Amino acid sequence: MSELIAAIILYGVIGLIIYLKRDKFEWLQGVIFAYRSKKPLKWMDKLRPKSFIWKVFSTICIPLGFYFMPQLVYLLADKAINIILNPGETAGVALAIPGVRIPGSPIYIPLFYGIISIAVLALVHEMAHGIIGKGEGISLKSSGFGMFLIFPLFFVEPDQESMKNTSRLSRLRMLSAGPGSNVILSFILLTLLSTTFMPFFTNNTVIEGVRITSVVNDYPAAKANITQGAIITGVNNKTINNLTHFSSTLQDFSPGDELVINTKSNNYSLVATNNPNNKSLAYIGVFLRDEVSYSARAKAVYGEFFLGLLRIIYDLLLWVGFLNMSVGVMNLLPIWGLDGSRMLYDLLTYVMSNKKARAVTSFLSSLCIGLLIINIAPVFINLFI
Repeated sequence: MSELIAAIILYGVIGLIIYLKRDKFEWLQGVIFAYRSKKPLKWMDKLRPKSFIWKVFSTICIPLGFYFMPQLVYLLADKAINIILNPGETAGVALAIPGVRIPGSPIYIPLFYGIISIAVLALVHEMAHGIIGKGEGISLKSSGFGMFLIFPLFFVEPDQESMKNTSRLSRLRMLSAGPGSNVILSFILLTLLSTTFMPFFTNNTVIEGVRITSVVNDYPAAKANITQGAIITGVNNKTINNLTHFSSTLQDFSPGDELVINTKSNNYSLVATNNPNNKSLAYIGVFLRDEVSYSARAKAVYGEFFLGLLRIIYDLLLWVGFLNMSVGVMNLLPIWGLDGSRMLYDLLTYVMSNKKARAVTSFLSSLCIGLLIINIAPVFINLFI
């Protein structure tokens, strides 16, 4: 609750600042409250946009983008079919606002990590567009920052005539550079975490049960009043050591079986239901992670302040990596307004007329919008039903 109050205060302050400085902002494309400036364009020049390394980077981003695009469409389509055929299926796309818990959404983004992560991914995304655009000879009218709803963003505004007059390859480089930079940054950060932080944590931590990170509405755990943050220590009074142990223990039960979930603070009786992904398996409706704490030896050697700071850095980098991957890949969907649609259109014009390419892209755009609506529908169903 305290983080929700902090989120309300933060978003209120941001709204107040924008209101007080409203004469310096303007509506961009009807949805973005933006502040434009040409200064960032000069900063981009200092990064040598015509450098060979940027050319290589942006060229790599093209196949990277077209690899993820069909993968994501397939995943959305597969999940949409499951949602239609299996009422009660969990959402395939999560609504997430930093600091706000949305009923029915399986993801909660902490306020501090979320705001920083969104600012980083937006800055990286738009700087990549701008640097590559300049390197490809595309004129940029302005750059700046703003707000889309409550989300901070950075943007570059290319000159549309210049975009039309440049080559398709140059446009593809510029368009793919934004989401490509997000995906590549995510790979770098997740590799860093797995090769440096994780070995340290493995050697200096102990697992003390399983923490519930989210409870799904209208499922057994929620009906039994089990709350988010509870630490599971046993099932039917048998000790649970870690998440893997809990999962294997749950496989011994069938839908309809009664079981007792032992936590550090209480014991809860419930009746397991069908797993949405496999009707033959028991399911209680929770998202989990191992409850990890530093060992006594680690606390003695490194001190609690250093270990606490290290954990904050790890969590921040993890959220930056996760959201860069999520938002970067989502931006590759062939939906008009996203980078993916323009990339697909330019690619199709290599093999068909502009009119046919626009028709195909428009069809796929409508299809993907429909898939997104179906994938997110369970969240709203849980909210209002």
